[in-house]
Amino acid sequence: MYDYCLDSSHLPKFNLPDCNGNILMWKAFWDVFDVEVHQKTKYSNATKFNFLNSRLSGEAKALLLGLVPSNDNYTVAVALLKKRFGQPAKIIMAHIRALVALPKPGNDRNSLRKFVDALESHIRGLE
Repeated sequence: MYDYCLDSSHLPKFNLPDCNGNILMWKAFWDVFDVEVHQKTKYSNATKFNFLNSRLSGEAKALLLGLVPSNDNYTVAVALLKKRFGQPAKIIMAHIRALVALPKPGNDRNSLRKFVDALESHIRGLE
């Protein structure tokens, strides 16, 4: 039997995803951020706020304007973002609108593949 010890210094580095305020991308962003930063007790809430703010742009970043990075404001920031972008009913409606707005594919294989990929992506978002 072998014992393996996984040292985190040997794990590959990766960048956290960004959130620009696209409600369709919120869950993908938050799921990673939640595990990699939000649930980590080794970081103060002020540090988590800075991590969070560094990954935001567009509407998501604008939502937090005026909040100073602090332990208390991290909780406020997360609540604001979840209220705006994390509502299941709004996410479902956004996927439905995107499905209805999908452009009709052409007759070539590439066009059909892009259409099917987009269709499947939105269907997965509804699951």
